[in-house]
Amino acid sequence: MRPASLFPHQTSNELELSYRPSERAVERSRWQILWLKSKGLTIPELNEVTSFSRSTISTLIRAYNAGGPAVVDQRRWNKSAPALNAEQQEQ
Repeated sequence: MRPASLFPHQTSNELELSYRPSERAVERSRWQILWLKSKGLTIPELNEVTSFSRSTISTLIRAYNAGGPAVVDQRRWNKSAPALNAEQQEQ
């Protein structure tokens, strides 16, 4: 298996600056994974440090490489329908 590399949309310092102030846990974890990957950690090392599965880490890296920083803030990656319809969400 080829090691995953991170496309340089941002520098390691910029990734760290995005990671540190994040208030939402999922977003913060995603930035942390990207920042640590930019520092040279492998996917197995990221798995140990963050407890995220290797497949989740790989998916994040692929999404970041394809879409840049904007993908980190996306709440749902699976593109499934919302659990509530529009009328239910308004209530």
